[in-house]
Amino acid sequence: MKKNVINIPRVRANGKPLLYLSQIEGFELPKGILAKGGTGVGGSTLAIDSKHPYIIAVPTTALIENKMEKHPDVFGVYYQKGASVNPMSLSFYLEIVAVPVIMVTYDSLHKVTKELQDLGIDVYNHFRLLVDEYTELLKAYSYRNKAINSLVKEASKFNYTTYMSATPIDEQYTPKVFKELEYTELLWEDVSVIKPVTLKTAKPYHSVSNIIKRFKANGYAEKIGPNITNELFVYVNSVIAIKDIIDNTNLVPSEVKIICADTLAHRDLLGEYSIAKPIGDNKPINFLTSKAFSGCDIYSNNGLAIVVSNVQKKHTLVDIATDVYQIAGRIRTIDNPFKDTIIHIYNTGAIEMNKKDFEDWVNNKKISTKLQLSVFNKFSSIEKEAFKKRMEMSLEDDYLFYNEETNQLEYDDLKEMSEAFEFSITNEIYSNGLSVRNAYLKQGYDVVSSEQRVDYEEAFVNAATKLSFKEIMKEYISLMKYDASNERIPILENLEPEIKKMYEVLGAKKIETSRYSQKAIKELMYSESREAKDAVKHSVYTRLKKGGFYSSNEIIDVLEEAYKRHKIIKKAKSKDITEFLPAKKKQQRDSKTGKPITGYIIDIE
Repeated sequence: MKKNVINIPRVRANGKPLLYLSQIEGFELPKGILAKGGTGVGGSTLAIDSKHPYIIAVPTTALIENKMEKHPDVFGVYYQKGASVNPMSLSFYLEIVAVPVIMVTYDSLHKVTKELQDLGIDVYNHFRLLVDEYTELLKAYSYRNKAINSLVKEASKFNYTTYMSATPIDEQYTPKVFKELEYTELLWEDVSVIKPVTLKTAKPYHSVSNIIKRFKANGYAEKIGPNITNELFVYVNSVIAIKDIIDNTNLVPSEVKIICADTLAHRDLLGEYSIAKPIGDNKPINFLTSKAFSGCDIYSNNGLAIVVSNVQKKHTLVDIATDVYQIAGRIRTIDNPFKDTIIHIYNTGAIEMNKKDFEDWVNNKKISTKLQLSVFNKFSSIEKEAFKKRMEMSLEDDYLFYNEETNQLEYDDLKEMSEAFEFSITNEIYSNGLSVRNAYLKQGYDVVSSEQRVDYEEAFVNAATKLSFKEIMKEYISLMKYDASNERIPILENLEPEIKKMYEVLGAKKIETSRYSQKAIKELMYSESREAKDAVKHSVYTRLKKGGFYSSNEIIDVLEEAYKRHKIIKKAKSKDITEFLPAKKKQQRDSKTGKPITGYIIDIE
């Protein structure tokens, strides 16, 4: 990776302060990776005001809405249920602006490029591409891998692409696709130092509730040193935890603003508490999920940021090298006395896996991945469809990525790096209070430690946790069996949309036998899928001859091999024979012993 370092002074030649990239004469976003060195320095604005047409890909719809509010000429587009939410057509927009700037989510880039191509535009040469907050590609990969792989593949087609973030990926976790790019780092003079106040507690949700209760009791005011805050911005990446904190603190809707993904499940959960957009007025208590961690501008004269991490809920953990820096940069009001301060409330947990165990686990996955690649690429088209079905259902854990253009599996380097990155957060940083403190010091933060372990009542903490799939499914099956008209059923279906189809396909008995395990139920669903059954039939047909007579045991053995080949967790039985084979039952005498044998005449077309 070729590195370029640019030192940027804070004072321009005319003596005025240099705050934004646009104030650097002749500066353009470079090709490759740009570590812009700070939040709020106008990286995306530089693209928006550029003389070049730009497509800007961002991780969330909130970021698009935020930029459109400030830049009316930006065409924001993202899709819901396959349709664009922008009422203006793309073709009309291109007619009325001289230099188009199109903002899309990571998921939508390939759809927009196709639409532009359908309009006759040479999109990969006409437009420059900016992938903003590109560190999200690694952090979100475990649950957005299909969209991210699509984005990376699409981005590689552009003649001019910039991957930008204030907090670049650590080199040890950088995927190969990025290591081949040029790297530009901006070093600003007199950078503000983030001042985290860290509080280690057994019960982080309870601790933040106590802070909110005190804040409310004081008339929405808290004096911190010489300054007073009248707004709290609480970052916790769990909507269920947010609702439980609200209930525990007796907050009413007029006191609360919640910024999270606007889904039916979240609406049902929050009830009378509405989901807001980052833009607009603040409330005394403002809750934000990861939807607002990166790129969303927040304006507050004296707002204070509080970050809550629960080691038992990995999705709530923040990376100190990237997330904390981004969160601190969300408040854009320059004279806010707390803009560089963060209160980080967290707990720690026992290390699930030490580094040696993790490395062994990764090496075993690499070996398994190479074997899977070899086997898949020898599969027939029917067998490949079955394996693709397993991947769609997240039943394959190896480093595999399906390339739709070549119809082949490929090694998934992004997944490998994402797992290494996640391991460093969950098993190294949050293993104890000292490692959290050291992680802050490593990043050059001014750590103020208030780490005092406090034990609180268990009741609230037990409530403020995410319902597991197992608990939801168990309740759902009970209601479907004994109270099928219960109004809670659609709520459970919104919390876990897959459970309705699982029940319809498998029924209560099979789900109960699986002990309500999501993985076990998914394996059963895969076994019942058309793709899996077609693959079994194909394997069996290649082993048996039309018109041939085979004993029941011989056919069961062939079925057993087919089940194993296609990872169907099921024992072959006599009743399976007619499900997978056009065969007629018949008795025939054994040519050697003369004894009658029950078997089947195969009638394959």
